[in-house]
Amino acid sequence: MLFSTNSKLTTTLIICRQDFLIIADSNALTKNTFDQMWKIDQLIRAELADGDDSKFADVCTKVGTNCLMSGALGFWGFDKELYDADVKTDADLLARLSSKTYASGAAVDRSSLFSQDLVLDDDDKVKSAKCVRMQYFNDETPESVEWEASAIKQLPAEITNLALTGFVTHYLLSSSIDIELAKSVSGDISLVIAGYNLMCFYTAFVLWKCSLTKNRLGVSVMGVVSVFIGIFAGFGVCGHLAVPFTSLTATLPFILLGIGIDDMF
Repeated sequence: MLFSTNSKLTTTLIICRQDFLIIADSNALTKNTFDQMWKIDQLIRAELADGDDSKFADVCTKVGTNCLMSGALGFWGFDKELYDADVKTDADLLARLSSKTYASGAAVDRSSLFSQDLVLDDDDKVKSAKCVRMQYFNDETPESVEWEASAIKQLPAEITNLALTGFVTHYLLSSSIDIELAKSVSGDISLVIAGYNLMCFYTAFVLWKCSLTKNRLGVSVMGVVSVFIGIFAGFGVCGHLAVPFTSLTATLPFILLGIGIDDMF
């Protein structure tokens, strides 16, 4: 079998993770839902490809010769033939999901696999949950980064084309947060530029005097420029020290602009 789940891994590479959450209105643990989850699995493993035609199997984190994956389909070793032979009804599905180990023998962590509304019966058997998770892992290499970037672009249309019913699919890839932060920052660049220009005009207007000795126009402009330079220097130092870039960091130009201009006066 080419794929495995939840095996122990020894590697020095950074591992990236792709999370897929299957969320239903009442209960995601039904045969109808899982039948369709295999479509998502097929999409990720066999259909998503980058410009070099690399697929998940080409960039995934390997455990031996198998790709490292985790999630609900791991009860059948990510093998649909085993699933089809094993699951005929909802009762068959719940019986398998109640197992304490995956097909590989790895222990099941129900808190990370199911949502917090997981319902168990008196015998600790799984009854229902509104959300279930699938995870796919790849090493952070140039090839896997390129594949993931391509996958992010393809996923919205591809999942729509699957025409899934009865649940919604949410996904979070390793670079999703970086992409959203980049969108947020790039969308605010025009506001930052406009803010600095406005402050330059305002300080120049306030400090300008029609006098050769009392005119402080140059001082006002240099005051704003010094704040601008300070912000870039701060980002440079943070980058050199590997300080994580967060959404709070993106607001600093506006905060420092206000504080810097206030201190200048």
